[in-house]
Amino acid sequence: MARRDDRKDWEEFRNEFNRFRGEHGRADLTVRPDMTEAEIDAVVRKRVARRLAKRREFLTHFAIYVFVNLLLWGIFTSSGLRNSEGFGFPWPMFVSFFWGIGVISHGVEFYNSLGRVEARREERIQREVDMERVRLGLSEKPKREFYEKPKRDPSVRVGDDGELISDEEEVQPRSQQQGGRL
Repeated sequence: MARRDDRKDWEEFRNEFNRFRGEHGRADLTVRPDMTEAEIDAVVRKRVARRLAKRREFLTHFAIYVFVNLLLWGIFTSSGLRNSEGFGFPWPMFVSFFWGIGVISHGVEFYNSLGRVEARREERIQREVDMERVRLGLSEKPKREFYEKPKRDPSVRVGDDGELISDEEEVQPRSQQQGGRL
């Protein structure tokens, strides 16, 4: 009897978790093939709004950091706490340093949450997976496709005067280009 109750509790928890995740997590930001055009537009709008909110939060955090630090350093420099060698102990450096770590980590988190970074990361992961499949002999792709440096466009070359010339253009001798004058 205890197992049925545990299973029921677990399923209730899972349903509640999935409902919560759907309301607050990323599950509501996925585009599925069965969605209508209006639903897709709503999902895209939520994604953009969430990204803009993250940007606003970071910029607000940074602006408050700069304002408070200017205020603290202004108080420090204008206070009469000086010793014989000049200023006293620079106590605002602790606030600047530790809060600065928080601002930097917030900025890194914001930058990494952008879609371009995630897309590049997924592209690198897929390339590594493909390379590993080739190494193990599970893929038909040639090895040099992964290891060879991309070649330059063969349809462009350097002319006598150092300019890039495409092969489609007809190369004329210098005397003809200047109207027959030398």
